Order: sequence, then structure tokens, then C-alpha cells
Amino acid sequence: MTIPSSTSRSGPYNGNGVTTAFDYEFRILDEDHLKVILADNAGNETVLNVGTDYTVSGVGDDTGYITLDTAPVAGFTVTILRNAPRDRP
Repeated sequence: MTIPSSTSRSGPYNGNGVTTAFDYEFRILDEDHLKVILADNAGNETVLNVGTDYTVSGVGDDTGYITLDTAPVAGFTVTILRNAPRDRP
């Protein structure tokens, strides 16, 4: 199956200590096909875990969003990457 969108990145979104939902504008077929990265103001990156750090909405749709368990504070950014496997049956 071919995914028609060439977009594979959303963000970075700036944290404000309140916002927990961040959108992505590409299609995924499984919630595990995302890589969500939280970066601090020094550029240190942490890869977040689905089900533990965030939930995914919009699987199978052309757009969707993630909802973080904790809002990132000012100085932190959130980047969402499509991380689908290259080979599909």
C-alpha cells in the first residue's frame, strides 16, 4: 500500500505549559508509526512512548493529533515524525 502524502514531519511546536494536543498532517496506519520527540531549550531530545507519554488520534485518516500526558513548558518543543516501516505486505 502506498501512502500518498510526502509530508512526514509536523512541528516543532513550542511548549507553553498548557497545551497538550498537537496535530500531524499526514496519514498513518498504526499508532506505532509515529515518533514523537520532546526537546528542551538546550536541544536535548527525548523520544516519547505511545501509551505511556502520549495517545494518538486519527489513525487511518489524512490528519490526526497526539495528546501528551503532560504539557511541555516554555522552552521545550514537540516534533512529530512519521516513522512507518518501509516494507509493507
